[in-house]
Amino acid sequence: MSLPSPHLDDRRFQDLVDDAKRFIQRRCPEWTDHNVSDPGVALIEAFAQMTDQLLYRLNRVPEKIHLGFLDMLDLKLAPPQAARADITFWLPAPQTTAVTVPTGAEVATPQAMATPTSSPPTAPWTSSPPPSATSAPAKPDTLPSW
Repeated sequence: MSLPSPHLDDRRFQDLVDDAKRFIQRRCPEWTDHNVSDPGVALIEAFAQMTDQLLYRLNRVPEKIHLGFLDMLDLKLAPPQAARADITFWLPAPQTTAVTVPTGAEVATPQAMATPTSSPPTAPWTSSPPPSATSAPAKPDTLPSW
């Protein structure tokens, strides 16, 4: 899987021309002819075209160069691995027997959906979760692997 390509600048030809014309109105108010037939506007459009091509090439940084930039920052890509998460199940009412969550049960949130792996979780409590159900805080000296 490739890295998402960075979008460094989203300006296009018309944005560049409009910015240049606004700049001219502020810096050179005596220049009033902003039609396409004006030689100054023709120059603006020529430079905007060249800048647009430059920005297009800038936004298409190859993955090899992108990885080289990450390497210069001393960041290494972590190998792919399965996602893991701590899940807490809250019972709607006190139970008299242990509740078992079947293997392969799907859990979901409004934003995402996940399927657990092969280890069968069980909930041996009856009315409140055990103290070990909450996850421990992360160590402050650990950084995410990139």
